[in-house]
Amino acid sequence: MKKILLLDGHSPATLSILRSLSRGGHRVDLGIDLGSFFLCGFSRYAQEKVVYPSPAKNVGEFLEYFVNLINENKYDYIFPVTDRTIVPLHFNRSTFRHFHSLVLPPHDPLECTLDKKKTLELAGRLGIPQPTTFSAGGRAELEAYFPAGEGKNILDDSFAEFRFPVVVKACRSKIIEDGKLISDSEPLFANSREELVASWEKKNREIPRPLIQEYIPGDGYGIFVLMREGEPMALFAHHRLREEEPMGARSSYCESIAPPPIMKEYALNLLREIKWTGPAMVEFKLDRRDNIPKLMEINGRFWGSLPLSVAAGVDFPSLYLQMLRQDCVLPSLVAKDFSPPSNDSPNVVRDFPVKRTARVGIQTRYGSPAYSGPADCDYKIGLKARYLYADIKHLINVFHGPPYDWITDYPSRGKTLLKFMLSFFTTNKYFNLDLRDPLPGIVENYKFIKTKTRQLFGQK
Repeated sequence: MKKILLLDGHSPATLSILRSLSRGGHRVDLGIDLGSFFLCGFSRYAQEKVVYPSPAKNVGEFLEYFVNLINENKYDYIFPVTDRTIVPLHFNRSTFRHFHSLVLPPHDPLECTLDKKKTLELAGRLGIPQPTTFSAGGRAELEAYFPAGEGKNILDDSFAEFRFPVVVKACRSKIIEDGKLISDSEPLFANSREELVASWEKKNREIPRPLIQEYIPGDGYGIFVLMREGEPMALFAHHRLREEEPMGARSSYCESIAPPPIMKEYALNLLREIKWTGPAMVEFKLDRRDNIPKLMEINGRFWGSLPLSVAAGVDFPSLYLQMLRQDCVLPSLVAKDFSPPSNDSPNVVRDFPVKRTARVGIQTRYGSPAYSGPADCDYKIGLKARYLYADIKHLINVFHGPPYDWITDYPSRGKTLLKFMLSFFTTNKYFNLDLRDPLPGIVENYKFIKTKTRQLFGQK
């Protein structure tokens, strides 16, 4: 039995790791920053609970507390789970160089995943498709590139058309400034030059030099990997059937699928190139305009939909702990290539046929079926998992409607409500709700419903 400390007790990913490792017979303590909602603290598996200073208020106090915590406690492993603790620990590695219990990926590979610009540059060198992306040094440069609602972006010494709508996102999710951890807000969407300039200025005030990226219409896919020095130990894939924000955000309803070969190849090429060690999630969007998967980002950490992979048979937290203990990970834990049966009609998840001509106004494939035939991979495919909290928000966002003058398609209210209700009968696993550990999910959803009810009636 190992004594383990998990940080970021507010995160659904932390809750999934807690349940997995505790059921494996390990003692797991929890940490949470002061003032955050302690989701994992309601779990029956939580042992000792540690409340540390919030890095958002003072990174120095957080680091000092953390050093004292490690000195006073004999932890075998300490896992920072989200960027809220990963980033301050990553940029202060020298403080913890003598503490071997702290689990962090090596500096350079982690830096490549934290900086979206570096990620996209790496993908470009490897020939991996990605959205057209532009980074402006200032407003003058921005206005020069977008003089009349459109602009051009230099990619590999050639010009590529850059049209609206566009997404404005921070290059990093977290930075340290004036001794505080600064967090990025949600991506912003722009349909015109005026909206773009306003969104860019807002983002630039939060975290300098945000990225401007073409909006990719289509479904999201995730390739989840556990790597050791660039070699895969375990692999899993899912198809996002719904996302919290219909225009793109974290998954609220997803399905386990056999790894689409081209996405698997791209993901492994990226992680091999940086010799990644640890868990990682490589996110793609299948661009419905040309049926080509486009890289969105790499998350060099555990992910929110982790309960789906565990339910399907790939227990990433336990496998990661085995790897850290230098136990033998059996080759069968690595998902193999699969050869689906031949079919006259092409399957987008199987082979991604390129369309010869683009069609205007093509119907959105929200919730389109992924390949679910026989597959040579070592986990269950076709399992559906739901983050009820995020799925309720998805429903609310759809009923609010798209941004003003949104020029691409958007889910209909009636179909979304029907799919939302049917999901109560088709879901195999809930992210946070668990019959063996029900309280965290119950409390989270109660808190959300209470907050929305107060907002509805104009209460604080």
